[in-house]
Formats: sequence, structure tokens, C-alpha cells
Amino acid sequence: MAKTTIYRHWPTKDDLLMAAVDCFGHDEVVPDTGSLRGDLVALLTRLGVELATEQWSMSLPAVLERAEHDPDVAEHFQTIVRHKSTPLRLVLERGRDRGEIRQDLDMDLTSAVLSGGLFYRRLMARQRTTGPQVEAIVDSVLGGLSV
Repeated sequence: MAKTTIYRHWPTKDDLLMAAVDCFGHDEVVPDTGSLRGDLVALLTRLGVELATEQWSMSLPAVLERAEHDPDVAEHFQTIVRHKSTPLRLVLERGRDRGEIRQDLDMDLTSAVLSGGLFYRRLMARQRTTGPQVEAIVDSVLGGLSV
């Protein structure tokens, strides 16, 4: 796509960035394997694959940097983050309701702990997260969350 075509669709860099952020927001399927561990492994394995292969993951550093300096970008990005975090939160709440994890957990913090390792590996270490590594993350976190 030529630069003139890009600017015809997105007049400013921020407009282009906001359009990129919107690409992050597609709906996620909430797995239901019958167990919290199975659901978490399914969900986080999919996230690991997306972080390694999807174009949106390559845009994250630019979006994060811009969100630090522009409240509109930050607010828009946070809306997408909340939307993308919903399946993980639902899986955790379902596990809590089934008695698989403690009732008093902070769901936002628990979600961050579970997904944080994958984002760290992709954005900071520039590494992909394998299926066995996802399972190790899930098992490590679940060990501390058990009833």
C-alpha cells in the first residue's frame, strides 16, 4: 500500500495507530473443557500462538509507547484490553464457582499473573511460548491458587 493511500484512510499516525488497536478487539471463544486447568491451558495456548504469529502483537510496543503519552490512545487501548481479558476472567470465575480456586482471589491480578508471562516472553525476551511452557505457567499459578 502506498503512503498516499495510507494517509487517505488514516490522516494522522494516531488515526492509523487507533485503527491498529481496533484490530486487537476481535471476540474470543471461551473454552469449556470441564476443568479450570484445561480451560486455562486452551486459552493461554491460543494467546501464545497469537503473540507469536498475529500482526497485532507486532504493533503492541508502538501502541504501549503512544498510550504513555496520549490519554485518548491509552483509554482506547484499555477498552480493548478489558474486552480481550474477558474470556480469562470468565474461565477464572467459572473455576472459582466450581470450587477449583479460592473464593477471595483478585481476578484482575490473577489474570495478569497468568497472561503476563506470555507477554513478557514475546515483548521483552522476544521468545515464543510453547505448549509445555504454557502448561508449566498454568500449573505454577494454580498451585498457589488452590483451595
